Amino acid sequence: MGAVQVPDGAYYGAQTQRAVENFPISGKTMPPELIHALGLVKWACAKANTELGLLQSGRFPLTDEQIDALLTACLEVAEGKFDDQFPVDVYQSGSGTSTNMNANEVIARRANEIVEGHNSPPSEGWHFAQQNDGVVPREGRATKKFKDLPYNPELKERSRELRKTGNLSEVLFWDRVKRKQFKNLDFDRQKIIGNYIVDFYCANCNVVIEIDGESHDHKQESDAVRDEYLKNLGLVVIRIPDIDIKKDIDAVMAMLRNHPALSGTPPKEGNDHPTATRHPSEGGECYIHPNDHVNMGQSTNDIFPTAIHVAMAILLEKRLDVALEQATKVLSKKAKRWKNILKIGRTHLADATPMTLGQEMSGLESQVDAAIASLNGAKVALFGELPIGGTAIGTGLNSHPKFSQTAVYFLNKHLGKEKNDWKKRFCVAENHFAGNAQRDELLVAHSLIKSAAVILFNIANNIRWLGSGPRAGFYEIKIPDLQPGSSIMPGKVNPVLCEALMQACARVIGNDQTMTFCGAAGGQFQLNIMMPVMADTAIESVKILSGALEVFTEKCLKGLEANEEKCREGVEKSLSLATALNPHIGYERAAEVAKEAFKTGKTVREVCLEWNVLPAEKLDEVLDPWKMIKPME
Repeated sequence: MGAVQVPDGAYYGAQTQRAVENFPISGKTMPPELIHALGLVKWACAKANTELGLLQSGRFPLTDEQIDALLTACLEVAEGKFDDQFPVDVYQSGSGTSTNMNANEVIARRANEIVEGHNSPPSEGWHFAQQNDGVVPREGRATKKFKDLPYNPELKERSRELRKTGNLSEVLFWDRVKRKQFKNLDFDRQKIIGNYIVDFYCANCNVVIEIDGESHDHKQESDAVRDEYLKNLGLVVIRIPDIDIKKDIDAVMAMLRNHPALSGTPPKEGNDHPTATRHPSEGGECYIHPNDHVNMGQSTNDIFPTAIHVAMAILLEKRLDVALEQATKVLSKKAKRWKNILKIGRTHLADATPMTLGQEMSGLESQVDAAIASLNGAKVALFGELPIGGTAIGTGLNSHPKFSQTAVYFLNKHLGKEKNDWKKRFCVAENHFAGNAQRDELLVAHSLIKSAAVILFNIANNIRWLGSGPRAGFYEIKIPDLQPGSSIMPGKVNPVLCEALMQACARVIGNDQTMTFCGAAGGQFQLNIMMPVMADTAIESVKILSGALEVFTEKCLKGLEANEEKCREGVEKSLSLATALNPHIGYERAAEVAKEAFKTGKTVREVCLEWNVLPAEKLDEVLDPWKMIKPME
């Protein structure tokens, strides 16, 4: 697609830059958790391709040093060291291709940097350099001029003619040079150097390449004399038989790219296979290539959703799982501590029968346990069906038959899950066509996270109601004072953390609608094309729900205090105590007692004594609220 301007301090390349320019939509980039998971998945893929002998062989093999650098670069991305190198907007290609290539380019550039011995990023700044797709930039070498050599004007016209009429081998070679199959090396064709015209001259490394078969020397002197002249000028002369280029131009180019004079690196002892330091690639050249090596055996269509699953599973285990466990522990302590505090229960926001404040907290605790159960179901959905290995449409084209299982093995091993049962470790999808085409498991997982959000909303809202007041509300528990609640009403304090958690839950519930629509409308044939927004939405849900619950537990739940006086007062004044009279005087008579108590402002006990509905001793037994908090004996 031609050249594109890429910041010279960037680790990403042309494909990422194109995406930056094509999608200036929201200003919101993909969440770092996804980028970290993508780096980890790339690492597992590289480990698998190494284990299967693929990175070390084939058309563009890597050395052990390069493979180690590739693995290191993947883990550095997974560790968040290059988060600022992922500038692509969330609203991009529906498969996530731009972000996948962003990762490929960053990893390739960083791996090449490690091989070259540079452990720090290039100089910062926003200077632009021309790049083609696939190019990993590198600074060129110094040029050597020949200003002091004698100048022969007759050679100028001859040089011009030769550039127009070169033989087939020269044309083939020059075509490869123009396609930039040498790493930041600049070549001149039919270059005049002193008394000679050389076929190709590289200014960066002072190398002359001569294609034998047709002499361009106007004096027709022997090659030995020419070579000696050029060597005395500090040049390296490489001669290539014309027939070799016609027979196998790729082999010739591979030889040249690995030549010490052109690579700047002496050959290593014991290295019996060529390196991929510079290999042909459409539109560009690189050391470790973003597509051929980093993306080996992969497609965005299987790797991007795999990264979503991994990111979500890690977040659930490290954030939401922990937050829910902490909340249930705090509520359990409150339930035990308040087991002897009697209060009135409520249904429809109206007075009901007595209970203890501890019982009420135990109910909330059990609700959190239900949220944990939902979360466990979400993790099973995410662990069970990784699409990795399906490549473009589910056929596994360009991947090794054992690639997916091997990659997932290394992924589990890195995360310490290789010995877990199948419900607690990642597994390969049973059917890759379904694995690529639909995001059903992600939808199931998010719906269960939404269920947890519904539960947490209810808990936060109940605590908000129980703490309402202090004069005109229930005020049965005291919520910690954290900040002023009003800009106009002095002394007012609000249940801000309850409200914060409720808002986070509301967002998650709304996010589930987005997930549902993307799952239903986004999947056609062999690919869902709503994956970036699904990734961002699902990760946002886990992050905000975890964050809100963490702070709610720490700053609200832990600091809750029981207002025993208010709880006792509610029981004494409750009309619902009349419920205990039903087995003794019947529902109708008990209802008359309750109505009279409400009408006169008296207690149920006082009305019963006045009406002599039961003997005083029996009445004390029947209206004992402690006997109302459990089944009749």
